[in-house]
Amino acid sequence: MTWYAYLFEAKSIQAWLTETGRLRDLVGGSELLDDLTSGPLETALESLGLEIGDPDNVQQDGKIYFSRRAGGAFYAFSQNREGMDQFAALWPTVVIHRLPGLNFRTARAEHPESAYEAYLAARRNMSGADPSPVMDLPLGSPLAERTQRTGRPAVDSIKKHGRREPVDAATQIKHEAAEQDSLSSLIRRFAGSDSEASDWPILLEPERKSDDARVLPFTRRPKDPAKRDNREEWKNRDQHRIAVIHADGNGFGQLLMKAGEAVRNNPDQFLKVFSSLSRAISEATEQATQRAVKKTLVEERPPGSCMPARPVVLGGDDLTVIVRADLAIDFTRCFLAEFEKASEKQFSKLKKLIKGLNKGLTAAAGIVYLRANQPFGQAVELAESVVKAVKQQTKAIDRDNPPSALAFYRVGGSLLDDYQALVAQELETEEGGIRYRQTLGSYAIHADQPGLPALEKLLDLQALFEHGHMAKGPARELMTLLTLDRSQAMVRYARWHRILADRQQDGIDLLKPLKDSLEPLLGQQSIRPDELPFSEADEQGICHAPFGDLMALTAMENQLDDKRRKKIDSAILSQASQDQTSREAS
Repeated sequence: MTWYAYLFEAKSIQAWLTETGRLRDLVGGSELLDDLTSGPLETALESLGLEIGDPDNVQQDGKIYFSRRAGGAFYAFSQNREGMDQFAALWPTVVIHRLPGLNFRTARAEHPESAYEAYLAARRNMSGADPSPVMDLPLGSPLAERTQRTGRPAVDSIKKHGRREPVDAATQIKHEAAEQDSLSSLIRRFAGSDSEASDWPILLEPERKSDDARVLPFTRRPKDPAKRDNREEWKNRDQHRIAVIHADGNGFGQLLMKAGEAVRNNPDQFLKVFSSLSRAISEATEQATQRAVKKTLVEERPPGSCMPARPVVLGGDDLTVIVRADLAIDFTRCFLAEFEKASEKQFSKLKKLIKGLNKGLTAAAGIVYLRANQPFGQAVELAESVVKAVKQQTKAIDRDNPPSALAFYRVGGSLLDDYQALVAQELETEEGGIRYRQTLGSYAIHADQPGLPALEKLLDLQALFEHGHMAKGPARELMTLLTLDRSQAMVRYARWHRILADRQQDGIDLLKPLKDSLEPLLGQQSIRPDELPFSEADEQGICHAPFGDLMALTAMENQLDDKRRKKIDSAILSQASQDQTSREAS
């Protein structure tokens, strides 16, 4: 019997979610999008008298089968032509009504024998198609009041900071959805089934006095565990900084090719193979986020407040989340490590269906630091650009199985969506035909990864520069000069190096932990006082140093665990000095 395929994919998702630049609207939009292929899809099919079939047990029964159904997309197949015609006619109306202003693509195809061939034909049709034109309703006349943030005709107004503000249809729906605790599918997939929408923020700053409980908390956790139940002990931070994190799995295209090879000679297995693969990747991503939440965010929630993060997108192998800036590195590193473990476990279940799978998946992540009052919509686009740069760097090491890595950028002046352009503009100088760049780019999450600097060493360097025996002023001045004037930086660096050497006479060894951290990052055997600490020039003629990255982490007050600080403390203090410290303490 003939198979009919109908493919749907939401497009420009991040732009639609962040178009107003407000967290509340982003929250409502992300929950609506996450729910789209669940409740609204099932309701639409039910209204047409259509049933959803089990892709692991395909029958010639006229049911609708899905090979993919998550992340604002679905691929539907059926042998019921009339039913598919009705569904394809109804679904765009559902999307326009439910998520006004969202761009999307659809494609259809059929094949007399194979659902897989129908899928391939529909993919070809979709790849050459423009997003379906979306008509914004209502149409506005020249005299219609417009929403300032989007330019669309206003349909209502909301109260904000004591004033009435006109809103368009999309903003109104997002705003209302953010208040509905029943819309929490994204939250529960992100943090676990016991998490509620009310546990998570919808604002970066209060709009009314009653909003305080739903504002992202910018606080410091008390070091003493006994004081953590007292809200008064959680001190507010002077600076409100956030981080936008975007992560994306590596090698998804190769996975689809291997899945295609698995069904090419056995097309009847198409729905089972592709749906199993889609579920495996989604479950790996969700398990990784839930473990990262428990390990890095739960203890940072103040009593009577909400979590210091907010998920934006979680679909397939993609993750976008906003977190408090000091937690970004720890959360991202934990997510990447857990994603490797979870995907390895999921892939072990697929070996009989798909031959030649890698052991598991790796992922790339990009972090953008900014102030809470800066436009995070552009930061989301910039984070995606950072991920693209990470993938380029890691694929140069191993194209078939790139290592998991992350990179980050702190927004200073301009907020563009091109990471490479910003790095060249703000973190690079040129002298004698050689370019000097104050970032190492991507950092491997595993210490033994060849070809990439280890994040562990950068965090050790941060712990060293934040140690009480390290003079903060000269170190900060040196890092600034490295980006401005190399000749002055050379003089200051030599002097700073001598000061560190002199302190060894007092039993305080700052040079050894400096070398232990910096030399592996630069790929050098030794650092010298008469040469600025840069790596050898790469194939593009660029010498790299980690001091721009170090300045970003210290400015964001990146959290370091006590174990790391104690390790650096032990490396700095000589045994004699430690004995003296112990005697004084007693």
